[in-house]
Amino acid sequence: MISALINVDSIKCNKTLLDKSLSTWQRHNVSFIDAYLAAIAELENLTLYSYDQKFDQIKTAVRKEP
Repeated sequence: MISALINVDSIKCNKTLLDKSLSTWQRHNVSFIDAYLAAIAELENLTLYSYDQKFDQIKTAVRKEP
């Protein structure tokens, strides 16, 4: 249902980012905000600096402890 909303032309959003976030959220046992951060990191080729080891479940996310 949420994915249908992001494809409505009158809703302005980063569709690529939200699609990636939603698919990560559905596949892994992480919160939506963690999925969103992991999607940003992947799309922008960034490293996540976090103590949260749940990011390690997301193979496309690179996490390092600060």
